[in-house]
Amino acid sequence: MSRRVSSICPHCGQPAKIRTSKSISALVTQRYYACQNHLCGHTYSAIEEVTHSISPSATPNTQVKLEVRPVRTARQD
Repeated sequence: MSRRVSSICPHCGQPAKIRTSKSISALVTQRYYACQNHLCGHTYSAIEEVTHSISPSATPNTQVKLEVRPVRTARQD
């Protein structure tokens, strides 16, 4: 797993990196983060849930049912 920045620390507002994660189900993952601000040092957990598809899969899992909701752009009046 890459150590990418993908969250903002809720205490200091600085970037936090994923340290590890575990799959709870096909649609839910628990991620553990570490704040990169050494003066803060906060570590925390967050739940990520897949809520819908933007584009359908070319190789769908028959056990996963997701509504397809394309990205909507703002209307120009």
